[in-house]
Parts: sequence; structure tokens; C-alpha cells
Amino acid sequence: MIRDASSVSAATVIERDVCIVGAGAAGISLALELDRRGISVCLLESGGHVLEAAAQDLYWGEAPRGDLIAEPDYLWHSRLRFLGGTTNHWAGYCSPLDPIDFETRSWVPNSGWPFGRETLEPWYQRAATWLEIPPWNSDFRDPHVPSAPLGASGLQTALYSLSPPTRFGARYRSDLQASRRILLLLHSNAVAVSTDDSGVRAQGVEVSDLGGTRYRVRAGTTVLAAGALENARLLLLSNRVHASGLGNQHDQVGRYFMDHFYGSGIAKVGLLRPSTDLSLYAKPAQNLGLGVMVLGVLRLSDELQRKHQLLNVQFRPVPEAMDPDPFQEDLMDLSEEWDRAAGSSKGGARGAAFIEVGTEIAPSPDNRVTLARERDALGLPRLSLRAATSPFDREALVRAVGTLAEALGAGLAARVRVVLDESRPFASLIAGSHHIGTTRMHEDPRRGVVDADARVHGVSNLYVAGSSVFSTSGRSNPTFTLVALALRLADHLAGRGRG
Repeated sequence: MIRDASSVSAATVIERDVCIVGAGAAGISLALELDRRGISVCLLESGGHVLEAAAQDLYWGEAPRGDLIAEPDYLWHSRLRFLGGTTNHWAGYCSPLDPIDFETRSWVPNSGWPFGRETLEPWYQRAATWLEIPPWNSDFRDPHVPSAPLGASGLQTALYSLSPPTRFGARYRSDLQASRRILLLLHSNAVAVSTDDSGVRAQGVEVSDLGGTRYRVRAGTTVLAAGALENARLLLLSNRVHASGLGNQHDQVGRYFMDHFYGSGIAKVGLLRPSTDLSLYAKPAQNLGLGVMVLGVLRLSDELQRKHQLLNVQFRPVPEAMDPDPFQEDLMDLSEEWDRAAGSSKGGARGAAFIEVGTEIAPSPDNRVTLARERDALGLPRLSLRAATSPFDREALVRAVGTLAEALGAGLAARVRVVLDESRPFASLIAGSHHIGTTRMHEDPRRGVVDADARVHGVSNLYVAGSSVFSTSGRSNPTFTLVALALRLADHLAGRGRG
């Protein structure tokens, strides 16, 4: 059932087994999975069915411009506050995190998840259905893709499968409307998680619409699925018992904020083999092996990452993106180099591409959101984000580009001319608007906010869903993984009963 907050009287108490805050990909998939198990759910959505300025305004906050944040309105423009959440402008790219992303990498500060990727693989399979892509085979590989792309050892091809993309609000609206166990309330803003007097058990959520009407949802279990910004803000605002907020006994809420960075023009590549086909990397195409639209990216093998102490970086050689005039001269020079190395006098350009890069940054406790002094239309403190890349992030990116050039150059697969500004490697890159971290998963409450089951440390029945629980960001877009985690959480909650 779908209702609007305007239909709820002031001081009403709504009772359900589970209350979920946020109706994006994580919240909707979680609610419908619980519904299938006979568990009643109240699903709260701050916006309506379409984008509305008043609801979207609640995202405004302080975000000083820097190398991590290029735009002063970063907090506002990178999220969408209506049914379906940010899937309403999601491009549809689906790829699991790589196994190395879950490892504790000695050279990457604060890396490591409480479990390995093999733990998530059953839920990745199920998440594919929700995202309307075919199930991946067991190791998420396509046997039709060469193991050493472009003839370069140490490079691997990783695939993104393209969802239509699934707009969760539109795609699953009829399912939400038809459900007798789900009550979806629009224009309903969670303003605090209520707890017992000890603060160790959540009792539900206090709710307000923008007109000031307040009511409560009482639930055996509460789940925050409102994105990395709002999940952290709600925990910090829930300070009736603990002045620092819930799950924040060790000042961890809001820390370890991460995003991905993307950009082109970091390197120019001349290809040795005129028959080299870059179509897999250039643009999405139908892949007959997997029966789905796919896009390939190059990644450095785990062995190369360990050897050179790199972050997980992906590369795309894109022919269409090159500026042909100045680069043709460069390419002719490269061609002559090849001919001399190969003992040939054929001459002529073989092919060219620009390299696009996508990179993670290391999780840092200094990248964090806190409550600002300015207040929003609900009377709540807005957020302040302070985040920047570290010297390690910058050095690791430069080393990764150099490692790519060496891998392509070995065996005469290609010649690479790096144009990355080593003093400012992130200057030409843009943030991907993938909000990751702020309620990170770690078994030690001194280093994270939720445990391996996504339960908030110190509160027996309060959970968090979404990419805010990621311990590291990896190179992949987060949607596939956050849906897999939501389905895993649904199974966990169903196993616990009704709270």
C-alpha cells in the first residue's frame, strides 16, 4: 500500500515488524524481500513520486571545494530525493567488487571487510534479478573475453553488465502498491531513531512532513537505507540518550567517506596491431556469450596491485575520445619506434586511443560528514562534508598509470604516452557521485559503525543498508553490491523473526 504523509494524523503511532528509512534500491529491494517472507514493513520516503524542490533542498549542506569535491553543490546534485532514489539517474552499470577489494591490503590504510567476496556471491546472483540483468556465472567472467587483453600480461578485462537501467520507484511501484504487508509513506522524513532509556534497543522512528505534522513508527527492527549522507545524519541526530548519537561511542559515524573518480586524457595509447578491436571497451554492446549489454574495462591483476602497492584502478581505451590532430603526429612517432623495434619498415599509424581512468581512494577517517550549524526546513542541522584525496591516493594513481604503460609496452602490444600531471593527478578527474562509507562495516566498534550483519554497534535491533556500510569502495559502481547486501540483510532479518 502507498499513502502520503498528508493522510496521517498528528501523533499517530504506526506499528510494523520492520521500519525502513529510504525507498531507493536498498530500501525497496529489502522491503519486498521481507514482504515475501510474511514480515510487515513501514517504508518511509522523504519525497514523492517525482522530483520536488522542497524535498531535494534537504540535501543542501557544506562541502568546500577541493580535489575530492569539484562542485560546491556536490551534496545536493549527487542524490535524488524521491521514490526510487538515485536509481532515477543511475546509468545502469553493474559489476561486483573484486576479491581483492575485500582483503586487508597491508599497503592500503584501513582496508579489509569482515568477509570475502565468496560470502556475497549467492546474493550477487539474486541481485541480478532485481537489477534486470542475466545471472552471472560463478566467477563473474565471460569465457569469450581473452585472459590477456591487448596481448599484455598482468592486465585483465572486467565486465560491466548494463541494467536497462532499473528505476526502482517506477519498476516496483505496482508491487509496493499491491502489498498488504508494506505501508509506503511518501513525504515522510525520519528525524530521529527512538530507543529505550538505555539506548541499546531501537523502538522505531520519529517522522515529520515538511508541514510540521509529526507521527511515529513503532517497529521491532529499524533499518536505515537513506544513503551515506542521511544514514550518518540520522544516527548523529538520534542523540536523546547518547549525546554523540547512536553507534557513535567511538566517534566513527560519518567517517571514511569515499567516492570514485573518473576522467579521460590521462594517457595516449598507440596500438601495435591494426586489427586490435577496442569495441568491447569503447561503448556498451550486446554480448552473445552473456546475453546482455556489456562494457569492458581493463584492470591491473591482483599480482600487479600487490607488487606495486596500488589501489584498484580501471582503465578504458576509447578511440572515439581522441583528439586526432595533435595525436596523429605523436602516433606517427610511436609507429616509427615500433618499426625499429620490430625490424620492420612498414610505417604508418596502427591505431590510437585515449585512456579513461576510474579509481577508488583509500578509506580515511579524516574524510567525514558532521552536523553543521545551519538548519533545514525540518529544523534539523544540515551536513558538512570535509574530504580530500591523500598523498597515498595521488601516488598510487600515478604508479597505476605507469604500471599500465609498462604492461602495454611489454611485448609491443602498445606504446603509451602519459600526460597525467603527476603533481595534481586528480585535477582533471571528476567525482562519480557514489557516496560510500560513513557507517562502515567493521567487527571492532572502534573502527566502524556496523558489524558483519550490518547491525549498528551497541544497538541490538538497528541496521544499516546501502553503500554507507562499505569498508572499501573498490573500482566498481556500488549499486550491484548494495543490492546484494540488502538481500543478505533480508535473509538475516527473516532468520531473526519479527524483532
